[in-house]
Amino acid sequence: MGREILPFPSFLKTVMKKNIRIIISLIAMLLIIGGLTVAALRRSADEVTETAGQATHAETEQTELTYDGASCSLDKNIETYLLVGLDSKGEKVSEETWKFYNHIQSDVLLLAAVDRREKTVNVIQLNRDTMMEVPWLDVTGRCRGTTFKQLALSYNSGSGGLDSLHNTKNAVSSLLFDAPIDHCLAFTMAGIAELNDLVGGVTVMIDDDLTAVDPQFKRGSVVTLHGDQAQKFLRARLILDNDTNAARMARHRDYLEGFLKSAETVTDDPDFVLKAAEKLDKYTVTDMTAQDMSELVQYVSEYGISSVSYPEGELRLTEHYEFYVDKASLWEIVKDTYCR
Repeated sequence: MGREILPFPSFLKTVMKKNIRIIISLIAMLLIIGGLTVAALRRSADEVTETAGQATHAETEQTELTYDGASCSLDKNIETYLLVGLDSKGEKVSEETWKFYNHIQSDVLLLAAVDRREKTVNVIQLNRDTMMEVPWLDVTGRCRGTTFKQLALSYNSGSGGLDSLHNTKNAVSSLLFDAPIDHCLAFTMAGIAELNDLVGGVTVMIDDDLTAVDPQFKRGSVVTLHGDQAQKFLRARLILDNDTNAARMARHRDYLEGFLKSAETVTDDPDFVLKAAEKLDKYTVTDMTAQDMSELVQYVSEYGISSVSYPEGELRLTEHYEFYVDKASLWEIVKDTYCR
Protein backbone atom coordinates (compact mmCIF):
# COMPACT_ATOMS: atom_id res chain seq x y z
CA MET A 1 0.00 0.00 0.00
CA GLY A 2 1.34 3.47 -0.93
CA ARG A 3 1.73 6.21 1.62
CA GLU A 4 -1.12 8.65 2.14
CA ILE A 5 -0.81 11.93 0.26
CA LEU A 6 -2.28 14.89 2.07
CA PRO A 7 -4.52 17.16 -0.04
CA PHE A 8 -3.45 20.81 -0.13
CA PRO A 9 -5.89 22.19 2.52
CA SER A 10 -5.18 19.33 4.93
CA PHE A 11 -1.46 19.76 4.42
CA LEU A 12 -1.60 23.44 5.33
CA LYS A 13 -3.72 22.67 8.36
CA THR A 14 -1.13 20.14 9.52
CA VAL A 15 1.73 22.55 8.89
CA MET A 16 0.13 25.49 10.67
CA LYS A 17 -0.39 23.44 13.83
CA LYS A 18 3.41 23.38 14.17
CA ASN A 19 5.42 26.08 15.85
CA ILE A 20 5.53 28.86 13.27
CA ARG A 21 9.11 29.81 14.03
CA ILE A 22 10.33 26.26 13.33
CA ILE A 23 8.48 26.31 10.01
CA ILE A 24 10.18 29.60 9.17
CA SER A 25 13.51 28.01 10.06
CA LEU A 26 12.84 25.42 7.38
CA ILE A 27 11.93 28.12 4.87
CA ALA A 28 15.17 29.93 5.71
CA MET A 29 17.17 26.76 5.02
CA LEU A 30 15.38 26.33 1.70
CA LEU A 31 15.86 30.03 0.88
CA ILE A 32 19.60 29.76 0.46
CA ILE A 33 19.33 26.80 -1.85
CA GLY A 34 15.65 26.21 -2.42
CA GLY A 35 12.11 27.38 -1.76
CA LEU A 36 8.68 26.34 -0.58
CA THR A 37 6.31 26.33 -3.56
CA VAL A 38 2.63 25.99 -4.22
CA ALA A 39 3.43 23.47 -6.95
CA ALA A 40 5.33 21.27 -4.53
CA LEU A 41 2.59 21.48 -1.94
CA ARG A 42 -0.08 20.43 -4.40
CA ARG A 43 1.82 17.74 -6.29
CA SER A 44 0.87 14.17 -5.46
CA ALA A 45 3.19 11.21 -5.65
CA ASP A 46 1.65 9.74 -8.80
CA GLU A 47 2.43 12.96 -10.67
CA VAL A 48 6.17 12.52 -10.21
CA THR A 49 7.62 10.55 -13.14
CA GLU A 50 11.04 9.07 -13.71
CA THR A 51 13.16 11.42 -15.84
CA ALA A 52 15.56 10.06 -18.44
CA GLY A 53 19.07 10.00 -17.08
CA GLN A 54 17.95 9.98 -13.45
CA ALA A 55 19.63 7.36 -11.28
CA THR A 56 17.50 5.41 -8.83
CA HIS A 57 18.69 3.99 -5.52
CA ALA A 58 16.30 1.31 -4.32
CA GLU A 59 16.93 0.31 -0.73
CA THR A 60 16.83 -3.37 -1.71
CA GLU A 61 19.59 -2.82 -4.30
CA GLN A 62 22.01 -0.72 -2.27
CA THR A 63 22.98 -1.63 1.27
CA GLU A 64 26.40 -0.04 1.73
CA LEU A 65 28.86 2.66 0.67
CA THR A 66 32.51 2.00 -0.13
CA TYR A 67 35.70 4.07 -0.40
CA ASP A 68 39.35 3.04 -0.70
CA GLY A 69 38.74 -0.47 0.62
CA ALA A 70 36.51 0.69 3.49
CA SER A 71 32.75 0.19 3.62
CA CYS A 72 29.80 1.07 5.82
CA SER A 73 26.20 -0.13 5.95
CA LEU A 74 23.52 2.34 4.89
CA ASP A 75 21.11 3.34 7.65
CA LYS A 76 17.56 2.87 6.35
CA ASN A 77 16.36 5.52 8.81
CA ILE A 78 18.08 8.25 6.76
CA GLU A 79 16.10 10.31 4.25
CA THR A 80 17.90 12.94 2.18
CA TYR A 81 16.97 16.19 0.44
CA LEU A 82 19.25 17.92 -2.08
CA LEU A 83 18.67 21.70 -2.12
CA VAL A 84 20.22 23.69 -4.98
CA GLY A 85 20.51 27.46 -5.47
CA LEU A 86 20.73 28.44 -9.14
CA ASP A 87 22.56 31.47 -10.55
CA SER A 88 19.68 32.33 -12.88
CA LYS A 89 18.59 35.97 -12.60
CA GLY A 90 15.05 35.22 -13.74
CA GLU A 91 12.26 32.81 -13.01
CA LYS A 92 12.48 29.05 -13.44
CA VAL A 93 13.04 27.76 -16.96
CA SER A 94 10.07 26.33 -18.85
CA GLU A 95 10.49 22.74 -20.02
CA GLU A 96 8.00 23.16 -22.86
CA THR A 97 10.83 23.33 -25.40
CA TRP A 98 13.61 20.78 -25.06
CA LYS A 99 17.12 22.20 -24.84
CA PHE A 100 20.36 20.28 -25.07
CA TYR A 101 22.21 22.86 -22.98
CA ASN A 102 21.38 25.83 -20.76
CA HIS A 103 23.57 28.46 -19.10
CA ILE A 104 22.32 27.98 -15.53
CA GLN A 105 24.79 26.88 -12.84
CA SER A 106 24.38 25.48 -9.34
CA ASP A 107 25.74 28.23 -7.09
CA VAL A 108 24.77 26.63 -3.77
CA LEU A 109 24.41 22.94 -2.92
CA LEU A 110 23.20 21.58 0.41
CA LEU A 111 22.24 18.03 1.30
CA ALA A 112 19.88 17.76 4.28
CA ALA A 113 19.88 14.30 5.88
CA VAL A 114 17.05 13.39 8.25
CA ASP A 115 17.83 10.60 10.74
CA ARG A 116 14.48 9.37 12.01
CA ARG A 117 16.06 7.10 14.64
CA GLU A 118 18.48 9.62 16.15
CA LYS A 119 16.02 12.48 15.52
CA THR A 120 18.52 14.77 13.84
CA VAL A 121 18.76 16.85 10.66
CA ASN A 122 22.37 17.16 9.46
CA VAL A 123 23.38 19.32 6.50
CA ILE A 124 26.34 18.79 4.15
CA GLN A 125 27.45 21.96 2.34
CA LEU A 126 29.29 21.35 -0.97
CA ASN A 127 31.55 23.74 -2.85
CA ARG A 128 30.23 24.58 -6.33
CA ASP A 129 33.82 24.63 -7.64
CA THR A 130 34.41 20.98 -6.72
CA MET A 131 36.18 19.25 -9.64
CA MET A 132 34.76 15.85 -10.55
CA GLU A 133 33.44 13.65 -13.34
CA VAL A 134 30.11 15.36 -14.11
CA PRO A 135 27.42 13.44 -16.05
CA TRP A 136 25.93 14.97 -19.19
CA LEU A 137 22.70 14.36 -21.11
CA ASP A 138 22.23 13.94 -24.86
CA VAL A 139 19.42 15.49 -26.89
CA THR A 140 17.04 12.70 -25.83
CA GLY A 141 17.71 13.31 -22.13
CA ARG A 142 19.81 10.19 -21.62
CA CYS A 143 23.05 10.19 -19.68
CA ARG A 144 25.83 9.48 -22.19
CA GLY A 145 28.97 9.87 -20.11
CA THR A 146 30.90 12.26 -17.88
CA THR A 147 33.24 15.23 -18.26
CA PHE A 148 35.80 16.38 -15.68
CA LYS A 149 34.69 19.87 -14.61
CA GLN A 150 33.12 21.89 -11.78
CA LEU A 151 30.12 20.42 -9.96
CA ALA A 152 28.26 23.69 -10.61
CA LEU A 153 28.19 22.90 -14.34
CA SER A 154 26.13 19.76 -13.83
CA TYR A 155 22.97 21.88 -14.14
CA ASN A 156 24.04 23.11 -17.60
CA SER A 157 23.05 19.79 -19.15
CA GLY A 158 19.42 19.58 -20.25
CA SER A 159 16.53 22.03 -20.45
CA GLY A 160 17.17 23.85 -17.19
CA GLY A 161 14.14 22.16 -15.62
CA LEU A 162 13.70 18.91 -13.70
CA ASP A 163 15.98 16.99 -16.06
CA SER A 164 18.86 19.34 -15.23
CA LEU A 165 18.08 19.13 -11.52
CA HIS A 166 18.17 15.34 -11.66
CA ASN A 167 21.51 15.52 -13.49
CA THR A 168 22.87 17.62 -10.60
CA LYS A 169 21.37 15.13 -8.16
CA ASN A 170 23.21 12.29 -9.91
CA ALA A 171 26.46 14.27 -9.88
CA VAL A 172 26.19 14.92 -6.14
CA SER A 173 25.36 11.27 -5.48
CA SER A 174 28.46 10.24 -7.43
CA LEU A 175 30.62 12.70 -5.48
CA LEU A 176 29.26 11.28 -2.22
CA PHE A 177 30.44 7.75 -3.05
CA ASP A 178 27.11 6.90 -4.77
CA ALA A 179 25.09 7.75 -1.66
CA PRO A 180 21.34 7.71 -2.37
CA ILE A 181 19.44 11.02 -2.58
CA ASP A 182 15.67 10.77 -2.08
CA HIS A 183 14.42 14.24 -3.03
CA CYS A 184 15.71 17.36 -4.77
CA LEU A 185 14.70 20.99 -5.15
CA ALA A 186 16.24 23.95 -7.02
CA PHE A 187 15.58 27.65 -6.54
CA THR A 188 16.65 30.55 -8.79
CA MET A 189 18.44 33.16 -6.72
CA ALA A 190 16.25 35.89 -8.25
CA GLY A 191 13.64 35.08 -5.61
CA ILE A 192 15.84 35.96 -2.63
CA ALA A 193 14.81 39.62 -2.47
CA GLU A 194 11.11 38.78 -2.18
CA LEU A 195 11.51 36.33 0.68
CA ASN A 196 14.06 38.57 2.41
CA ASP A 197 11.53 41.40 2.49
CA LEU A 198 8.74 39.12 3.69
CA VAL A 199 10.49 39.12 7.09
CA GLY A 200 11.20 42.85 7.02
CA GLY A 201 14.85 42.54 6.01
CA VAL A 202 17.79 40.58 7.42
CA THR A 203 20.56 42.03 9.60
CA VAL A 204 24.12 40.77 9.08
CA MET A 205 27.66 41.64 10.12
CA ILE A 206 29.97 42.47 7.20
CA ASP A 207 33.17 40.50 7.82
CA ASP A 208 34.99 41.43 4.59
CA ASP A 209 35.21 44.60 2.53
CA LEU A 210 32.25 44.25 0.16
CA THR A 211 31.98 47.93 -0.87
CA ALA A 212 32.64 46.92 -4.48
CA VAL A 213 29.20 45.32 -4.31
CA ASP A 214 27.39 47.94 -2.22
CA PRO A 215 28.79 51.11 -0.54
CA GLN A 216 27.05 50.15 2.71
CA PHE A 217 28.95 46.83 2.90
CA LYS A 218 31.96 48.13 4.84
CA ARG A 219 34.05 45.68 6.85
CA GLY A 220 32.85 45.55 10.47
CA SER A 221 29.53 47.30 9.78
CA VAL A 222 26.11 45.93 10.68
CA VAL A 223 23.64 46.19 7.81
CA THR A 224 19.97 45.31 7.50
CA LEU A 225 19.57 43.95 3.99
CA HIS A 226 16.55 45.00 1.94
CA GLY A 227 15.48 44.11 -1.59
CA ASP A 228 18.34 43.41 -3.99
CA GLN A 229 20.90 43.88 -1.21
CA ALA A 230 20.14 40.35 0.00
CA GLN A 231 21.01 38.88 -3.38
CA LYS A 232 24.15 41.02 -3.60
CA PHE A 233 25.31 39.83 -0.17
CA LEU A 234 24.69 36.17 -0.95
CA ARG A 235 25.91 36.04 -4.54
CA ALA A 236 28.81 38.54 -4.66
CA ARG A 237 32.08 36.92 -5.60
CA LEU A 238 34.13 37.67 -8.71
CA ILE A 239 34.59 41.44 -8.20
CA LEU A 240 35.77 41.03 -4.59
CA ASP A 241 39.33 40.84 -3.27
CA ASN A 242 38.40 37.58 -1.55
CA ASP A 243 36.56 36.03 -4.48
CA THR A 244 36.63 32.39 -3.41
CA ASN A 245 33.43 30.40 -3.13
CA ALA A 246 34.49 29.38 0.39
CA ALA A 247 34.10 33.03 1.48
CA ARG A 248 30.66 33.15 -0.10
CA MET A 249 29.65 29.90 1.61
CA ALA A 250 30.52 31.53 4.96
CA ARG A 251 28.23 34.47 4.10
CA HIS A 252 25.44 31.99 3.36
CA ARG A 253 25.72 30.62 6.89
CA ASP A 254 25.78 34.14 8.39
CA TYR A 255 22.69 35.10 6.41
CA LEU A 256 20.79 32.05 7.60
CA GLU A 257 21.45 33.05 11.21
CA GLY A 258 20.27 36.60 10.53
CA PHE A 259 17.19 35.40 8.69
CA LEU A 260 16.09 33.29 11.64
CA LYS A 261 16.31 36.31 13.93
CA SER A 262 14.31 38.48 11.54
CA ALA A 263 11.76 35.70 11.10
CA GLU A 264 10.65 36.18 14.71
CA THR A 265 8.79 39.29 13.53
CA VAL A 266 6.32 37.19 11.51
CA THR A 267 5.49 34.59 14.15
CA ASP A 268 2.05 36.12 14.63
CA ASP A 269 1.16 35.85 10.94
CA PRO A 270 -0.51 32.45 10.33
CA ASP A 271 -0.52 33.09 6.57
CA PHE A 272 3.25 33.53 6.24
CA VAL A 273 3.92 30.06 4.83
CA LEU A 274 1.22 30.42 2.18
CA LYS A 275 2.40 33.92 1.28
CA ALA A 276 5.96 32.63 0.86
CA ALA A 277 4.74 29.69 -1.19
CA GLU A 278 2.80 31.90 -3.58
CA LYS A 279 5.73 34.28 -4.07
CA LEU A 280 8.36 31.57 -4.59
CA ASP A 281 6.44 29.20 -6.85
CA LYS A 282 7.73 30.86 -10.03
CA TYR A 283 11.35 30.44 -8.94
CA THR A 284 11.35 26.74 -8.02
CA VAL A 285 11.88 23.35 -9.69
CA THR A 286 11.33 20.22 -7.57
CA ASP A 287 10.31 16.57 -7.55
CA MET A 288 8.99 16.82 -3.98
CA THR A 289 5.36 15.94 -3.31
CA ALA A 290 3.01 17.47 -0.74
CA GLN A 291 3.70 14.51 1.51
CA ASP A 292 7.48 14.94 1.12
CA MET A 293 7.25 18.59 2.13
CA SER A 294 4.89 17.81 5.00
CA GLU A 295 7.29 15.20 6.36
CA LEU A 296 10.31 17.50 6.04
CA VAL A 297 8.52 20.29 7.91
CA GLN A 298 7.55 17.86 10.66
CA TYR A 299 11.10 16.52 10.95
CA VAL A 300 12.66 19.98 11.22
CA SER A 301 9.93 21.06 13.63
CA GLU A 302 10.71 18.18 15.96
CA TYR A 303 14.49 17.79 15.50
CA GLY A 304 15.81 21.22 14.52
CA ILE A 305 19.01 21.62 12.44
CA SER A 306 21.71 19.62 14.21
CA SER A 307 24.86 20.44 12.22
CA VAL A 308 26.32 21.87 9.00
CA SER A 309 29.44 20.07 7.69
CA TYR A 310 31.69 20.80 4.72
CA PRO A 311 34.71 18.77 3.53
CA GLU A 312 38.29 19.98 3.44
CA GLY A 313 40.13 20.32 0.16
CA GLU A 314 42.60 22.25 -1.99
CA LEU A 315 41.65 25.41 -3.89
CA ARG A 316 43.54 26.02 -7.15
CA LEU A 317 43.34 29.02 -9.46
CA THR A 318 43.65 28.35 -13.19
CA GLU A 319 41.43 30.26 -15.62
CA HIS A 320 38.83 29.81 -12.89
CA TYR A 321 38.72 28.45 -9.34
CA GLU A 322 38.94 24.69 -8.92
CA PHE A 323 38.28 22.94 -5.61
CA TYR A 324 39.77 19.47 -5.17
CA VAL A 325 37.95 17.83 -2.31
CA ASP A 326 39.84 15.80 0.27
CA LYS A 327 38.20 12.41 -0.30
CA ALA A 328 39.15 11.12 3.16
CA SER A 329 37.54 14.18 4.78
CA LEU A 330 34.43 13.81 2.63
CA TRP A 331 34.22 10.09 3.38
CA GLU A 332 34.14 10.73 7.12
CA ILE A 333 31.30 13.22 6.68
CA VAL A 334 29.30 10.95 4.38
CA LYS A 335 29.90 7.92 6.61
CA ASP A 336 28.73 9.82 9.69
CA THR A 337 25.68 11.09 7.81
CA TYR A 338 24.52 7.96 6.00
CA CYS A 339 25.77 4.91 7.87
CA ARG A 340 24.90 3.21 11.12
